[in-house]
Amino acid sequence: MEIFNINFQGTGVAPHLSFLEERVLALKEKTGHPVNTFLIFGNRNASKDFIHRDMMEKWDKDQQVRLLTAFSRDQEQKIYVYHKIKEHKKELADLMLNNKDSVRIFVCGNSKNMPKWVEETFVEILAEVIGVEQAKAFIQRMNNEKRYMVEAW
Repeated sequence: MEIFNINFQGTGVAPHLSFLEERVLALKEKTGHPVNTFLIFGNRNASKDFIHRDMMEKWDKDQQVRLLTAFSRDQEQKIYVYHKIKEHKKELADLMLNNKDSVRIFVCGNSKNMPKWVEETFVEILAEVIGVEQAKAFIQRMNNEKRYMVEAW
């Protein structure tokens, strides 16, 4: 199970989408069925910033990837990637805890606050099930094993 939390502006998302496509298709071919993969894409405006929209929506429609989007400026109250994680907390926490050794999370985007907020949100949703200290240890273990990767600038 993989969770790709991609929060890019501009064309920087392209290499990660190529990686995701290669990984999802290879695993589907190897196993014969889709892999539980979430792609949480966030940006400012869907009309201006939803680059590669057709590809992402096709993956979602074909059930290759579960696409969640967060466009912060399309409504009065801002919606960020971590809001989508909270919105799907039961499903994400269950997937993470039931696939402890195989889950991978890739967090990409602006380094100002987003990586910290996303990690805190994952700890928060896991803490509801296993407690705060165990949730922090879970994420730390993923970091140590390079299964929780952050690419931020």
